[in-house]
Formats: sequence, structure tokens, C-alpha cells
Amino acid sequence: VRIPASFCGVFGFKPSNGLVPAWPQGVFTSMSSVGVMARDVRDIAVVMDEITKPDTRDGTALNLPPFHFAKNIHHQPRPLKIAVAWQVNDIRAMRDVEKVLSGRLPD
Repeated sequence: VRIPASFCGVFGFKPSNGLVPAWPQGVFTSMSSVGVMARDVRDIAVVMDEITKPDTRDGTALNLPPFHFAKNIHHQPRPLKIAVAWQVNDIRAMRDVEKVLSGRLPD
């Protein structure tokens, strides 16, 4: 969902498995993902409010209270934390990548 959306210049949201009931289940259910693509994040929130409603036919669906995505769209996220591994075992990050990132990340 996310990668095709990025190729098309829109937003994509891939919810956790079981959040969106999937019925009828197909042959590739374990490899497929139900998600939303839209031009605007608010549109995704409105759709998520509708498609996350319970469906008793899907035994893998989570039985959770409603989240109300559209109401929560205006909450500010926490500051983002990013970890960078400049070297993993014997493999070091490419110099070009290290050069670009090192100037943009705090110590």
C-alpha cells in the first residue's frame, strides 16, 4: 500500500494486521494487505473510520473499540527519533550517504 502510493504521489496507510477485517479471504491472505491510498491524510482517516468496523466473518480481525481516526487527525505527533548505524559488522555506509546524513542529524 505505501510503496505503490509513493510511486503515484499520494498518501498510503497500511494498518496493522487484523485492524481492517478482510472478507472474503483469498488464497494470498497472509501476504496481502488491506489499506488505503488517497490524496489527503484526512481522507484516509475518514475511510479508516468506516473500514475498521468489526466483521464477525473474519476470524483474524481484532475486536477493538473504535479509534475515531478522523477525530484524532489533528493531534501533534511526538518528536521523531531516528537511529543511524554507520557500520553493521564489516559493512560501512556509503560515503555519499554518510556525507548527506551527517550534516543533517544532531550528535
